[in-house]
Amino acid sequence: METNIRSNLRYYLQSPNSREARAFFEGARSMMTALQLAPASDYPSILSTSNQQHIIALLVQSDEQQRMRRRKDAQQMLKLYTVDKMSALAFIFDLPGINMWGQAIDKNGDPLEDKMFRPLPDKTHDGWPDRKIKHLHTGEEISRSEYLTLDESDQREYDYCRNFCLNLNDKPSFRISSSDHYIMEELIRQSILIGDSGINRRFLTEIHCDAETETVGRLYDYRDIIINTTGELYENTHCASITPMITSQAKQGYIRSAGHLLIAQLQWLATTIKTRDLLQFRPCDVHAWVELVHACRAGGDKEVAKFISLDDIASYRNANGDPLPGAIYNAENKEHPWQVEAYYESMPAQKQKDFFQHILVNIRVCNRLIMILSQDLIREDLDVVDSNPGIMEALQELMDVLPDSNGALINRI
Repeated sequence: METNIRSNLRYYLQSPNSREARAFFEGARSMMTALQLAPASDYPSILSTSNQQHIIALLVQSDEQQRMRRRKDAQQMLKLYTVDKMSALAFIFDLPGINMWGQAIDKNGDPLEDKMFRPLPDKTHDGWPDRKIKHLHTGEEISRSEYLTLDESDQREYDYCRNFCLNLNDKPSFRISSSDHYIMEELIRQSILIGDSGINRRFLTEIHCDAETETVGRLYDYRDIIINTTGELYENTHCASITPMITSQAKQGYIRSAGHLLIAQLQWLATTIKTRDLLQFRPCDVHAWVELVHACRAGGDKEVAKFISLDDIASYRNANGDPLPGAIYNAENKEHPWQVEAYYESMPAQKQKDFFQHILVNIRVCNRLIMILSQDLIREDLDVVDSNPGIMEALQELMDVLPDSNGALINRI
């Protein structure tokens, strides 16, 4: 055994840049760190046990201790420095700039994307400007456009490093990097807890994974902190726009676009939403529903496409991994002409789009909203209304576009 260990070590020393050698030395470094964190009195028991379960448990414990310590360091450091909120978000998402809707913007503040984070016609951007992209072994630098043409396996050979300055006394004072994982985690956590719905929508669309294409979102490495923090936000504020059902889908990698997130929210609206939830939405979110309901009820395919694409509809999966069903039109059924059709593998996306528009939105969501908006408000509901200025006006606007929803909300207060 000793001879075998010596021969392996000799091999790694002769080829220190090989993948096997890098893995070996990384493992050795992890074990040394684990020993550093343990009291000296524990060394005999640690070193006397060599089974794999013990070593794995030791490394996991060490990793958890390191993460907790480094996260506290990051929290303390960010208390000292000030962070420009919108610039930090652009840095996190690798955008030249960002607005409160989560859209990429240019230096003049004009959107480069629509509200579903899709590039506008003839609009492009080059990401966060302060960056370097270097090959891990050769040191060769390439441009962002060259980097984006590489497949994911080749991209892993490069260090894509963005830089950002923290301020002290209104002056740039401390330079951080996107490779500072724990500082990035804390920046993300603090950003999510602010509760801006547009920004948090974007966070949830950036952590997906796609087994078929073997691609992941740009913030996939931070999916745990994003999911945990959105859960923390929901528990503390009962934020209605991001519910446990929706975060469950995101955690499984199913939310791959703003369109997927929209469908998930609509399914929750149609089945689960209660009066208190509705009153806690921001007026801007309710205005977006007004536009969507109007598009689905009165607009054509072009209007609906502003909110969702056929690809979003065809590739959507709920928390159970199920796709959307389809819908067929039966002119003989005067009361309910649109009927649900069970999904089948070769179902045209247009049939699923008909389900989305004519059944999910026009029937299920509208009926649920009419039922809730027709109820009298109780004292606890009025407390929520008082803390959310503008919500009643927004809900009245929503009620006005719903079918057969006669009556004014003010009469129910």
